[in-house]
Amino acid sequence: MEDRKSATKAVEEFLINQKRPKTTRVTQVIQGYESHAFKSKFESWPVGNATGSPGAEEGRGKVAALLKQQGVDLKGAAKSTTPVNEEVPPLLEGGGKLEVWCVDGNAKTALPKEDIGKFYSGDCYIILYTYHSGDKKEEYYLSYWIGKDSLVDDQVSASQITNTVWNSLKGRPVLGRIYQGKEPPQFVALFQPMIILKGGIGSGYKKLIEEKGATGETYTTEGIALIRVSGTSIHNNKTLQVDTVATSLSSMECFILQSGNAMFTWFGNSSTYEQQQWAAKVAEFLKPGVAVKHCKEGTESSGFWFALGGKQSYTNKNAPQDIITREPHLYAFSFKNGLIQVTEIFNFSQDDLLTEDMMILDTHGEVFIWIGQCVESKEKQKAFDIGQKYVEHANSIDDLSPYAPLYKVMEGNEPCFFKTYFSWDNTKSLVHGNSFQKKLSLLFGLRWCI
Repeated sequence: MEDRKSATKAVEEFLINQKRPKTTRVTQVIQGYESHAFKSKFESWPVGNATGSPGAEEGRGKVAALLKQQGVDLKGAAKSTTPVNEEVPPLLEGGGKLEVWCVDGNAKTALPKEDIGKFYSGDCYIILYTYHSGDKKEEYYLSYWIGKDSLVDDQVSASQITNTVWNSLKGRPVLGRIYQGKEPPQFVALFQPMIILKGGIGSGYKKLIEEKGATGETYTTEGIALIRVSGTSIHNNKTLQVDTVATSLSSMECFILQSGNAMFTWFGNSSTYEQQQWAAKVAEFLKPGVAVKHCKEGTESSGFWFALGGKQSYTNKNAPQDIITREPHLYAFSFKNGLIQVTEIFNFSQDDLLTEDMMILDTHGEVFIWIGQCVESKEKQKAFDIGQKYVEHANSIDDLSPYAPLYKVMEGNEPCFFKTYFSWDNTKSLVHGNSFQKKLSLLFGLRWCI
């Protein structure tokens, strides 16, 4: 804490000496969690072993060999001259049980295993992932995904059904609301791969299309479709169906073109080897066993361009990325005489999470509502409403996306991607009681203090 105060004072003196304006924004960077924007200011930066380790290289080799066995030949695919070394954020433990339901009116329909990972933009989905954390404790990740073309009625049903599931599990799961296009890494990583397709399979969406007299664009395995693959790792392997025209192509990415029984993979000249591997994997996922015609940019057949309606110019530049360069903020929420009181906690730590309070952690990429064990039940039920009001307020004054992922986290069930913003001590989570009792327990080395 003293080091933090000294650093803050040093920054203040620096701004004064440099005659910087008082409105200059200062960003706190924690060792080990440096952003890309921060690292870009240095000529070189030590690269971690998240993706560059021998294990990761071995894994990539196994994937390539497996795809070759399945008839997808990557021979001749241009390997990136610069290896991709990415920061992989905290992800949920693997090896768990993944269940996905499509919301259809007031009911939910379970997806078959072979369709888990396919999301239609006209539908809403409920996702439940059951896994075991490092201490062998059973954990739950529960969320609902809202397609950008989904019906409002389905969105409301998705929220209500998900809340029912949350209550049935005694409030233990972290509960999230995820909008299409704003999927966080821990969500994307659950699916291998994740594909967002056009149209919808729910009865509500189909009825709406009929009422409009439209033909609809719902993806089918027999139709014509162009699918963009831009991900390079487990946490960002999101794939999106785009308009089936040549102008949708990009030299920086890979694409899958499906035209009836024909399936092409197209590798842009500036795409990475990892993207090319993902493209082959997605093609096999969409149409297992189908022979895939591989082509690099510049070697396309006439049949390829015919399926796209003719050859046209397309971009060779990277699409803009959402890069979070702002430090997280923690706010304490408490209730007094029915009114909400809000206080920002500066230089926060795990000890600032008081069991009598509700907190909001705003990382600018995600918003978490943390609920202490001693918060009254009726106040706990308001958590998501409070979180939504905060998102609306932060959108108006701090440019927070109105579609940012919103999570509800109960004390004692914090997921790894929440803990990463604190110097987390799991032993403190095991102590029960109010704040005073917890301090006594930790002081005397007791787990329980009555």
